[in-house]
Amino acid sequence: MNYLLIFIAMSGLLYSNANANIPTIKVKIASSLKSINIHGQNLKRHLVETGRKKDLPGKSSIAFNCSKVAWKNWKKRPQIFAVIEAEKNVLQWEGHKYLGKIQVQTAENYKGCDLVNEIDVEEYISMVLPKEMNASWPIEALKAQAIAARSYALYKIRNNFVTKVKGYNTHYDLENSEKHQVNGNYSDITPKTIQASKETRGEILINGKEEKLPIFFHSKCGGHTFLPEEVWSNPVTGYEKVQCPYCYGHGLKNWKLSLKDHTFMNYYKKALNRYQGKALTNNSKGYRLFKNNEYDPIVKLYGGPQKVYSVKKSRLRSTLTRKNLPSNNFKIKIGKETINIEGAGFGHGVGLCQFGAKEMALRGYSYKEILKHYFPKLKISKVY
Repeated sequence: MNYLLIFIAMSGLLYSNANANIPTIKVKIASSLKSINIHGQNLKRHLVETGRKKDLPGKSSIAFNCSKVAWKNWKKRPQIFAVIEAEKNVLQWEGHKYLGKIQVQTAENYKGCDLVNEIDVEEYISMVLPKEMNASWPIEALKAQAIAARSYALYKIRNNFVTKVKGYNTHYDLENSEKHQVNGNYSDITPKTIQASKETRGEILINGKEEKLPIFFHSKCGGHTFLPEEVWSNPVTGYEKVQCPYCYGHGLKNWKLSLKDHTFMNYYKKALNRYQGKALTNNSKGYRLFKNNEYDPIVKLYGGPQKVYSVKKSRLRSTLTRKNLPSNNFKIKIGKETINIEGAGFGHGVGLCQFGAKEMALRGYSYKEILKHYFPKLKISKVY
């Protein structure tokens, strides 16, 4: 007997029509598939191009040969050509179970099919939590994460973000990846993740202008957070840098990286050129680094009178790779012939520190107090 299925059904989360006012989200779960086989009980198939809808009583699988998809309208990419549903709202693909609908569409790279899972936001949040945090963590930490993830998702949906970035209608709101948010599937849901979703149902963070925001989170800040514009490009109204004494002792320990000075300079030049279109001469002897600590979001380089160059730490991190620089929280020490980097934390360092949230919850803080610490200028709003 599947006790989790019974629990979900009793919680009212399995059937979307039980929560009709909850918005749905479309999440891309796979790309460029050559073939697809979707399983479920009493399947329903909607062929979008012809408009044909068909109930398939007793039908347990539907297959698509994506290598033979007819690209009649290839300039209008991508195109949805089928939507699949199941009687009990549970579909299976590649051994993974998904709630809601599965949308089959032509791939964005013109090769095969992409799969999109359409699901209600609260069910989605219950699957995000065990992947973006940890289902065994204290419930108050999970609830803080639920609000952060829901805020991020609803912001992307409202602003049609992915379609605007791509420049064409993608027919989905988010990707199931570190680029956006990682979500699991039906099998990853636990009673605790359902509880965190239900007890924060419809709650998001907004700023003083009542605006929905992209709420960011990361694994471990290492002692302090950054502003969005210090890591990426655009500022987000309402963010504030905060100290975090809570994540110490959790997750990745402090780390170090030592590079020959000419090696570091090559990476600096590469980052400067890639992100700012600026170039330095091949001779690096005339340049020297400014003093730098872990709170500085940029690394400055002196190149002579009226020649000061600046590169964001996040850009150096991208250039040196995340494996070498696990976070943006680092300081640079200049040796005789080396550049020594000492850092703490893991991730971009903006917004909610997940290990900090865990420690705060262990100390008895509520999810509202946790969010207030990391987002002191924002407030919780219930939007449905």
